Amino acid sequence: MIPFTKPASPVIWVRPYHQLSIDSSDDGKVIVKIASNGLSIESIGRFLGVAVALCLIVVPPILAGWIVLENTLNSDQDTDPCSSFNGGESIEFDDVGFLCLDYDERISATSFETAEEHFKFEPGWGGLEEYRWAQTGDVVTLCFVDSYYDEYFCENMIRVQDSLPNQNLSYYSMYGGMTQDMPSWVNDRPSSVDVEYASSTVGPFGADRLMKSIDDDSEWNQLEVRSYNANSFEISNYNTAIERGMFESILPYVLPIIIGMVILLRSGLRIPLLEFDQQHSKIQRRL
Repeated sequence: MIPFTKPASPVIWVRPYHQLSIDSSDDGKVIVKIASNGLSIESIGRFLGVAVALCLIVVPPILAGWIVLENTLNSDQDTDPCSSFNGGESIEFDDVGFLCLDYDERISATSFETAEEHFKFEPGWGGLEEYRWAQTGDVVTLCFVDSYYDEYFCENMIRVQDSLPNQNLSYYSMYGGMTQDMPSWVNDRPSSVDVEYASSTVGPFGADRLMKSIDDDSEWNQLEVRSYNANSFEISNYNTAIERGMFESILPYVLPIIIGMVILLRSGLRIPLLEFDQQHSKIQRRL
């Protein structure tokens, strides 16, 4: 019998720990016994935990080292600022530099029909999309026709042909350079206009594209590009080029290492063998 002494949670280090097992009883006692031979569910779980922990601890530093080495080698070369984006495609502006293609989607369109400053089609996901538009200078007011609520949802975009009409992104900004003036009919009901549609093999803007910039954040710029053709609707997003530093490159690999260390520490490297018997104020050893 051993009377209670500090610390309040005594711990005994045993090597090899896997040769012992612990049974607790309802009266507050702990009995330490020689473990049975062979594998148990508990030992298998402990081995798997150690294996997973070692993978989480060993593999991320290897991957992080590879990233660091790759960044070091590339730092001596003139690399594409958009190499980490999809395809590396970019548009360069005088005021913000490069914007990189981050998202690009082409949606099939059928039953394409046009009328004077109107067009509609059936997109690949089904349903019907109808638009009304007007142009002043190179600014196009494009309005989605909501037939359910009988109203227009409108926005202004810059119509672009082969080359950009202006090399500053602010020119295309919905928060600054681009006018937000719209025709008076945007407040009318779409049902008040009689439209006679006819099938067409040419989009309402031909090969031209529509652009608008979202640049409400001085450190983050986005350019949206759309095109409407008789057989497809295309939308692309260009975002500010991101130059990842060394710290940003290895940061994603730190969390797996921490998780691995926690799993390893909880996989049985230190086993509390004795507990206080609160009822009798003693510790009983039966090794």
